[in-house]
Parts: sequence; structure tokens; C-alpha cells
Amino acid sequence: MGYEDFPLDLGKNVADYLKELKQHFETVESFAAEHAQKKQVQYTEHYNLCSRDKLFEVDEQVLILTPDSTSSKTFSRWLGPATVSQEVTLQLGTLSI
Repeated sequence: MGYEDFPLDLGKNVADYLKELKQHFETVESFAAEHAQKKQVQYTEHYNLCSRDKLFEVDEQVLILTPDSTSSKTFSRWLGPATVSQEVTLQLGTLSI
């Protein structure tokens, strides 16, 4: 048990070793990108199973989440209630506060 010294000669010169190492990293990067893409599609499909379009009708009362001085949702503030003055789908429309 303990530390073991590695041999200084790995059976190839440094340039060949670095070239092989670079190829190995490129292969791993390619695999990781492909895996991430597959998982992103899988996540999106799973999320969309339960999601639905939001529709707000005229004269409906709503609350609006506005960003504060930071980009964190934790520090955002709610405004309202606001009255919908035009039919709103998703994030498009006109509100009267």
C-alpha cells in the first residue's frame, strides 16, 4: 500500500501521447453532447405532456410577476391585480393595472 511511481516511459513519445489524449477527449465530448441532446429532447417531451397553453380572457383579473433588480425569480415581485383588456395567449396581450 502506498504510492507507486509511474514509469517515465509510457511506450510512446510525448507528442503521440498528447495526440491520443486529444482524440480521446474529442470522443468523450462527442458522446456527452449526443447524450445531452437526447436527454434534452426526452425532458422536453416529458414536460410538454402536462403543459397547456394559458389563455386569459378580457376583464379577467391576473397577477403579474415582474423581475426585481436581480435576475433571480426569488427576488421578483407580484403586481396587480391587473385587468386583461385584450385576449391574451401565452405572454402576448394588453393589461390594465
